[in-house]
Amino acid sequence: MNISSIQNVIWVGSLACASYLGFFLYEFKQPESQARLQRLNNDFIKGALEDVKFPEPEVYMEFDFPVVKRLFHDMNWSGKEPEVIVVKEPDKTPTTTAKAKPMGDLVEVLWVRAASFDPSASQALVSYKDSQMSRSKSVKDGAAELYVGDYLPSPHAYCFVKDIVEAGVVFGFDDEGREPELVEPPVFMDGIHIVEAGPDGALMPAATASIGSLPDAPVYNPDRTMLIDRNHYKVGTDDAERFATDYAAIIAQIDHRRHRNPSTGQYDGIEIQDVPAGSIAAQHGVKSGDIIKSINGHPVSSVQEAIQFGKNNSEKYSTWEIVIENKGVERTVTYDSPSD
Repeated sequence: MNISSIQNVIWVGSLACASYLGFFLYEFKQPESQARLQRLNNDFIKGALEDVKFPEPEVYMEFDFPVVKRLFHDMNWSGKEPEVIVVKEPDKTPTTTAKAKPMGDLVEVLWVRAASFDPSASQALVSYKDSQMSRSKSVKDGAAELYVGDYLPSPHAYCFVKDIVEAGVVFGFDDEGREPELVEPPVFMDGIHIVEAGPDGALMPAATASIGSLPDAPVYNPDRTMLIDRNHYKVGTDDAERFATDYAAIIAQIDHRRHRNPSTGQYDGIEIQDVPAGSIAAQHGVKSGDIIKSINGHPVSSVQEAIQFGKNNSEKYSTWEIVIENKGVERTVTYDSPSD
């Protein structure tokens, strides 16, 4: 090998060593450069954040506008003397309420039957002057029957019949502060009347409300049972006698059985399965599906028990209240026996 070849080999080897050394130094310094870059980035971000000016939070204040208006808008900015405003004190004089309409303007009494021995049997025939009341279902042929305790139709449902006396009908009011009012029947005078002259003028004969008044009238007992109110019957004299003598035949017309309570399994009433149309039971309000629960508070669970209770108490009660259940709804049917 000549000297030239040796020099070339040495040159190539030196070049390779220099390249390797340079690559090693690059790899060695790389982490330091990245750390420096990271520090620069952190310092930059920190400085940037310190220079940022965050706005202060806005504070919202609530103002009473009438107060602001009075203290600012309504102030006199002209420099002139303020005008003196005189505020008048409210009138403390008590106001009078409208007077209630007299009953004589609402109702005309046509006829009364006063029974002092039994106020519940007293009756009055009236006509309503108010057109709204005259359209009530209770009005027939322009007249309505009233009994003690009955209320007038709307819009005067605050008035009720307090009493029926020989002089007329006494009306009471739900307003306890209003005094009862008497409405008398009309007075008719027939024939020629002699007038006596006195020092103060003519003396007219005294007029009495005799027409339409029947004091201590006998109690009205119909032959057949009448419906006098919802679920309220007046038993007729003929029907009462038939009940007393032919009750077995009347009961035989009705399909019935003892009713058993599904929860307890105990008998708790008399179930009416079928009622023929037009039968005496149907005329007294008995319906299919009715379950008779009690009579005047006494529970009954069989027809025999009900009949026995009626016989044992026929002299004790004149009014019979029957509690009946039908499809889960209870109603009370009242029967008034014929009066003596």
